Amino acid sequence: MKTSFYTILFFISVNWFQGDAQDLRFQRVTEEDGLTSDGNWATDCIDKDKFGFIWIATSDGLNRWDGYEVETFRHDPFDSTSIASNAITSIVQGGEYLYIGTADVGLIRYNHQTSIFEKMDGILFEDKIPQINNLQYDTVFSTLWIANGMAGFWSYSETQDSFSEIPIKLYPNLERKEVSFYNATIRKNGEIAVMGTGYVYLYDPISKKTKSYLKPDSDMSLIAEDQNGDLWVSSKFNPGVWILNTSTGLFRPFARTSNSTTSC
Repeated sequence: MKTSFYTILFFISVNWFQGDAQDLRFQRVTEEDGLTSDGNWATDCIDKDKFGFIWIATSDGLNRWDGYEVETFRHDPFDSTSIASNAITSIVQGGEYLYIGTADVGLIRYNHQTSIFEKMDGILFEDKIPQINNLQYDTVFSTLWIANGMAGFWSYSETQDSFSEIPIKLYPNLERKEVSFYNATIRKNGEIAVMGTGYVYLYDPISKKTKSYLKPDSDMSLIAEDQNGDLWVSSKFNPGVWILNTSTGLFRPFARTSNSTTSC
């Protein structure tokens, strides 16, 4: 439960507290309301679909909350239209489908109209289906961006119905087999900020060029952009949050003030 709480708090701090914090209202939804969990909550796995439902991913199934009740989706081996895995790692609303990343069967999409889950094939790494760590959907290009750990960084085009591995230029002296991609976010300027082993990469889907920034902490995970274009990156160690100025290429620790009510 703690992991989910800090994940939500991190993104609230970046995206909402820059506005009027007095407008925020919280409602607690727990296992008592029907949320599934085996004690290991997934991170960065809450999204709202185009109908207003809140989808919550856990390692023990997928949950949909309508503001009042929680509906749970689990794999049924006797139903081919059920979700193919209970180990959900990431979810995002696409143009027509809800896309679901898993730890063991790759990518799944959910058809809102038919209520059918469909397993999508197209990404293999060393003849195995890789774990999907993070999904982001680009509404401009109708493209799904997929962080696949050691399997690389991929895209799925809805219009062309095809997968492609993104040729991110790695930092000098790094080999492809040494890099894992595990988180991403779409910036306001169209670039894709990707969290990789040792570095944060900025990939431009138009020019196909990549910029890389050495991380000050090896154990960084989540990433989000604020209204100034800076990238906020979470860490398990002090100071907890770093801010990357992409103009200067420099990281600075997030400074907590003694009288602040919105800092981490």
